[in-house]
Amino acid sequence: KRIGTALATGDVGYLDPAGYLHLLGRADRMIVCSAKNVYPEEVETVLGRHADVDRAAVFGIDDPRRGKRLVAVVKPMPGRVLARAGLTAWCRRHLPRYKVPTRYVLLDDWPLTVSHKADLPRLQTWVDDGVLRPLP
Repeated sequence: KRIGTALATGDVGYLDPAGYLHLLGRADRMIVCSAKNVYPEEVETVLGRHADVDRAAVFGIDDPRRGKRLVAVVKPMPGRVLARAGLTAWCRRHLPRYKVPTRYVLLDDWPLTVSHKADLPRLQTWVDDGVLRPLP
């Protein structure tokens, strides 16, 4: 979308004091959790740095107390085993508490679009419908 001579991409970010651009995520994926804005891409990046995680996607589901709560869909690296406690501890070391998912679900067969990106709408539907198995 054009705004004057600029092009709006839908990405959200900020310039630091040195003038470097930091991208937070897509505006249309932002989740309001406990009255704070969470960009799933930031949480996905942290989860993706975990040695046992191959892929991760984060979504918000309705929560009467928080507005939304964070659910992480994770795919383990081949031959690796993931546990909720380990992922939570990892996220707590690298993220503020309000950005730490409260639920993790495991998915071995990751759905992809024709361009080989994560099929986020399909994953969101599976999360909403509760068809994915939670991590112990």
